Amino acid sequence: MSTTRPVTHLSLHRIAGTELRVVGDVETGVLPVIDLEETTVRRYIGLGHWPHRWVTLFILQDLAPLARQLREQNPNEAELSTGGLPGGVADMSSRPVVCIYDLTDLANCQVFISQQALSRAELWGDTLAVQALLAHEHAHPLTENALTRLSRQLRAELALAPQFEAQAFSSSPAATSLVSWLGRLVDEFVRYAPRELLANELVLRAGWTDALAHLDRRTLSLALQDLRGREQLANLLKQQVEQEGLTPTLAAAHLLSADLRHANLALEVASFARAGQESVARQLDGDVRSFLAQLDPQVVSFYTFLIDQYMDLEIEYGPEQLVAWGQAILQALTGAITAKGLQLASRLYLVQGT
Repeated sequence: MSTTRPVTHLSLHRIAGTELRVVGDVETGVLPVIDLEETTVRRYIGLGHWPHRWVTLFILQDLAPLARQLREQNPNEAELSTGGLPGGVADMSSRPVVCIYDLTDLANCQVFISQQALSRAELWGDTLAVQALLAHEHAHPLTENALTRLSRQLRAELALAPQFEAQAFSSSPAATSLVSWLGRLVDEFVRYAPRELLANELVLRAGWTDALAHLDRRTLSLALQDLRGREQLANLLKQQVEQEGLTPTLAAAHLLSADLRHANLALEVASFARAGQESVARQLDGDVRSFLAQLDPQVVSFYTFLIDQYMDLEIEYGPEQLVAWGQAILQALTGAITAKGLQLASRLYLVQGT
């Protein structure tokens, strides 16, 4: 991969049998990141399961040029056929760290770091947080197995239930955007969850408990700051209802759907519990529940359900078990929306291997 900006840093490092190449267009703060990357590589090599011979680390101002390049190379793919890249190319420019690898050949991997995204999340220069992100991204190719490959075949369909399709608002931009947003939540809660859980478990078993717990606390802190944004959204939706540009049902569903994205913290709590870090899991769970209590009550219920589902997920799951597991999450999500008076039709299924 190439960048469109002048390269300010270029170096080569050898770690055991692995060649680490570093390319950067960032003026300052590069050396601490390289140290963290070397620490990550050394520890995973020490675990005895390290498939890479070459690692290229890109430390970039932002990942927009990379996203454009990948979009040109994969114009018809929502999700890359390489390392899975949850969210596909569209979400790449907003991510702080990305690991790209070829599922058919793990001899090489590329790690991309966005200074802009890290700064936006108040994490640039935060050693523990960046260490957790690097360890997590490197864990993805190391935890590839039959379950992760199967999870890539999951697809979901969401639509307004038949009794709502005939109503005027069914084709409105507000209804369309709501269904689209819920589809993205399903991707996060179901399709990508097995990969994220297994990666987190490896991070924790490799000894980065403090780093991941620190990153999760920072994430929760940012979520708390977002409460002001929630109040603004609620006021905006109220105004649109008063101006008859939005139905009360759609307004309530929109606000709940915005709140539901925070239920993804269940994945972090479940990861600690699955890795045997019960005390950290309990502490984080308490903090998360205190935060979620400030949102719609449906969110806490859905969050609790997600934790149970994530704890139940087993590596040995076959197609039928995985679909049933994911379908339960999908039904819980649509059930929360139904409580606001808007019914959805949904199904989860598998496509042929991707």
